[in-house]
Amino acid sequence: MPTPENNAPLRDDGLVLIDAGAEFELYAGDITRTFPVTGQFSDAQRALYQVVLDAQVRAVSAVRPGATLADIHQGVVYDLTAGLIEVGLLEGDVQARIDTYRLDEQTPRPLTPGMVLTVEPGLYIPSDADIPDAYRGIGIRIEDNVVVTVDGHDVLTEDVPKQVAEIEALMAK
Repeated sequence: MPTPENNAPLRDDGLVLIDAGAEFELYAGDITRTFPVTGQFSDAQRALYQVVLDAQVRAVSAVRPGATLADIHQGVVYDLTAGLIEVGLLEGDVQARIDTYRLDEQTPRPLTPGMVLTVEPGLYIPSDADIPDAYRGIGIRIEDNVVVTVDGHDVLTEDVPKQVAEIEALMAK
């Protein structure tokens, strides 16, 4: 688990999650990346990272005029739930698992050109005894800043690596 002091020793089998924000003349940005301490994801880390990445990429692609944050969020919830079922951390039907957590919904505001949002799905696996050892305590978040355009969206943070191969290549340098 992260510490507020950010001074915990890094473990060779661990991940580093950096959530970096900046503000300049009333403009704010925020980006998060997760990477392995040793430069190589373990099989379990890679599997969960890919679940989060797939959800994040799909969510970014859904950003466009007329879409709503609720729609985008619903897609992320579906993707993360399906991914957790696929890796074996959850069981059952995807929609049945999602319906367990559903509350009343309000009418969401549609996105319009010029709006800027962060798209930042994450998974935080507890260290409970019923979690397979390889997955215990893994936390992953991937966040980008996205502006809604007339034709869809632009990812303002697109030059920051987030694909597994890109991260491992960067870490190897």
